[in-house]
Amino acid sequence: MIVFLDFDGVLHGISGPAFDERCISLLEASLAVYDAKVVIISSWKDELPLEVLTPRLRQLGPRVIGACGEEPAFTKTPREQLVDDWLKLNAYDGFWIAIDDHPHWYGRHQGRVLATSTKTGFVEEDIERLDLLLGKLLLTTGREACEQTFRNEVIEEALFQLKSERHGVDAHKSLVLALRGQLALRRMIDRAGGLLSEDQVAELLGLSPASVTEKADHGGLLAVTWAGEQRYPAFQFLGGDIVPHLSEVLGLLDAPSSAAKLRFFVVEDADLGGNAAAALRQGGNLELVRRKARQFGLQVAK
Repeated sequence: MIVFLDFDGVLHGISGPAFDERCISLLEASLAVYDAKVVIISSWKDELPLEVLTPRLRQLGPRVIGACGEEPAFTKTPREQLVDDWLKLNAYDGFWIAIDDHPHWYGRHQGRVLATSTKTGFVEEDIERLDLLLGKLLLTTGREACEQTFRNEVIEEALFQLKSERHGVDAHKSLVLALRGQLALRRMIDRAGGLLSEDQVAELLGLSPASVTEKADHGGLLAVTWAGEQRYPAFQFLGGDIVPHLSEVLGLLDAPSSAAKLRFFVVEDADLGGNAAAALRQGGNLELVRRKARQFGLQVAK
């Protein structure tokens, strides 16, 4: 995760000492749990070189990986352009936020900005606000733009922070539940061997992309929505073909969603000596897989 970091109004308040140790310590403790890297966006970068600025950041210093360019003049959203330029120059399409006391300078990126108080800088209350911002972005922008690059550990940490006592009892319950669902899906995808794009499946099977979509629509393949696109769990393919009996088993699964169907294939089952995906790939007990598929639909319904 990248954090575009302002200094004035973040690392110190307007009337306090520059690079306030308390602000820096609180921010470092918050960023450490997410293993965040820092890109300096503050105007201080225009006055002093990185090798001079970085030591002033104390424990935050080792997180700095660079700085944005010089701020453009004659625009109401100068930092929107700075962020765009840095992302393009560094070919970065992963997860990022900004911490600044002037969120309106970020234009269309304002929803990614943790806005601090110019008077106080980063304070204890901002720790919770940072956790909430990250959680919300994981479910919106983060899900669509960078699901494949965001580490599961970061989602786990967001969940831990959101459920911790400092947020109060049952605070942000719906957000916690949504993040749990996202993390569960990611873990199932890992167990399924990852995901293939429509084009990758088309090349593998020697079909057109339209034919792949049609096959999925008619129950011949399992597709899940990931980063806004149809993707195909890799366990379904073996030796340039679809694993035997897949469509038959999919037809037996009376499940409400593709995620629920994926769960059937990847959850460990002692009777199968592994999971249903492995049983199909290895030519296991097909009748037992059929029976489990029928039972799974009944269990989901309950």
